Order: sequence, then C-alpha cells, then structure tokens
Amino acid sequence: MILLKGKYVRDSIIDSVKDYIDVGIDKIGIVLATDDKSAVIYANSQIKMFRKYGIIVDFFNPDPFVKEVNILNKIDEWNENANVYGIMILAPMYKHIDRTHIVDRIDDIKDIEGIKKINLGKLMIGEEAPCPPTAVAAIEILKFYDITIEGKNVVIAGRSVIVGKPLSMLLLRYNKMGNATVTVCHSKTENINEVIGKADIFFSAIGKPGFFKASTLKNNAIYIDIGINVVKENGETKIVGDILPDELEHLYAYTPVPGGVGAVTNAILLKNYVESKKRANIHCK
Repeated sequence: MILLKGKYVRDSIIDSVKDYIDVGIDKIGIVLATDDKSAVIYANSQIKMFRKYGIIVDFFNPDPFVKEVNILNKIDEWNENANVYGIMILAPMYKHIDRTHIVDRIDDIKDIEGIKKINLGKLMIGEEAPCPPTAVAAIEILKFYDITIEGKNVVIAGRSVIVGKPLSMLLLRYNKMGNATVTVCHSKTENINEVIGKADIFFSAIGKPGFFKASTLKNNAIYIDIGINVVKENGETKIVGDILPDELEHLYAYTPVPGGVGAVTNAILLKNYVESKKRANIHCK
C-alpha cells in the first residue's frame, strides 16, 4: 500500500517555477469575504505560501457589511496593476455578495484559480487556460507516483465548479493521465456506496468529514481525498478529510489529510501564477 504524500509532489512543482518569480516585486490579490473556517484556513495557507516565495500579498478581508461595489473596485485596482499577476476569490462569500459578479470582473489572464466562465469553457474544449488548482493537484499526485489513469473506472463525489466538474474534464483528456471512464456522484445519487465500491480510483470532494469509509472501496482501489474539513475532537481543532480511513490494508494507495491534495494545491496555484505572468508576456528571469 502506498501513502501518496503531497509534500514531494509540491516540492517538485515549486522547484520548476520558483526561479521565474521576481522577489519583492511580483504581487497577488486575495479576497476573503467570509468567516467560513475552512476558507480562512485555506486563505492563510495561500498567503503563507506566496510570501514564502517572495510574492507580495495584497489581502482584502472586509467585514460582513462590505458592499459588493467595494470588492469590485478592489478587483479593478488589481486588474490595472502591472505587477499583479494573479487574483484569488475565496469561497464561500458573504450571502449578500454575488460571487459570479466578482469573478467575472477578474482579468482572464489573472484568474489563477481557473474559475472564470471563459477559462472553464476552454477547459471543456481542451484549449490552454488556467485550470482549477485543486482538480489539477489531485491528478498531479497520481502522475508523480506513476499511477496511470487511462482506462480506469474513476468515480468522483462532488460536482462543484471548482473541483468536481473540472476534475471530470481533466480525467477525460486524451492522454495517459486522462482517458478514464468517469462517473460523477452527488447528493441525489442512489446507492452511492455501491457506485463507489466499483471504482478503481475514487476522488472525494464533498466537504463532509468522514462521510465515506475506506472500507467501502474494492481491493487495490485508490482514493484521493480532496476534502478539507475543520472539526473539533476532544476539545482540539483538527483537519480531516471526506473519507474515514477505517480500513486501509486492502487498498493500493491513498492520500492523507492533511498532507495530501491540499499541499499540492498550493504548488499548483504558484505554477498558475507563473503561467499567468508568462501569458502577460512579461520577461521572466
């Protein structure tokens, strides 16, 4: 059984892009307009990572009474700033904010999360564009550990526009890290454990702690746990995945939480940032 640790994948990706960063000059804009605990943890992780590699972080964390126009004005400011090569909008947002309006305002090139309609559309038809980093990270882990997806029966739990749907598109690409037979499950899927039990590779991205059990999977299956859930256990705060690792001996491989997909997502964001810089035709040292 293989433990698919994310740190080795992360380090490999970061080593391939970090020299393209102009330390102390390059900037990124991040909006956190929520008090969601998971989003706060995710934002802090991204801020720490970007700062570590010398990128200046302009962090916009407004109070719950912020007006949508104030966020839009901030996006405009970043779009016009030639040193800002990436913009991130953390989800969820305060209920009175229409996240679609905010995302639509981002310059296409600076959308390093790959969440604009035009970039998602390019992913659908196979054109080059920034892809949602968590979806890419899940596949990069398998690629790093030389696990081929081609021809496999793959099941995804979750149909969000930032993970489940783009992941399904990536898994259908015409290459050995694609060409899978893909089933996407969701809250209305009947007998979901039976569907999961037939998977060669199972990706979970529903955001519910321990919702699935590893024991549900068949022998030699692989699970990629994309869930990052904040829970309290014995008075202590912990981060756990969507999958309860109750039985592991029968599996071929699995990702830990924390230390799996989340670690690689950071690296993909940094890579997307550098790719954004290249698309802007900026000379990279």
